Amino acid sequence: MPSFTTQVPNLRDIGPIVKIRLAVGSIVEEILKRDKQSIPSSVEATAMIDTGATGTVIRAEIIEQLHLKPIGTTLISTPSSTDFRCYEYLMRILFPNNVVVETVIIAAPLRG
Repeated sequence: MPSFTTQVPNLRDIGPIVKIRLAVGSIVEEILKRDKQSIPSSVEATAMIDTGATGTVIRAEIIEQLHLKPIGTTLISTPSSTDFRCYEYLMRILFPNNVVVETVIIAAPLRG
């Protein structure tokens, strides 16, 4: 499991958040290169580290910025909904200290 260390001076006030970049997955990037298509630039985001989460969820707007196509769907439950169908995407998460994780990400209509 990849790891990194960072210092958050006001962790108690703002919580476990970190600046990240989101990029298309390496397989998607290779297909775009092969087809001589442009590769979308990575998108900066603020991430909340939730060690109890069972998956990685991002705002659906980020998918639009990266022009991604879904690789599947999944059902999620939130405090306000049960069995909410969301699309899944293959992406890379670029954390501080050059830590890169390639994973399936769920796009959901997040608030706040």
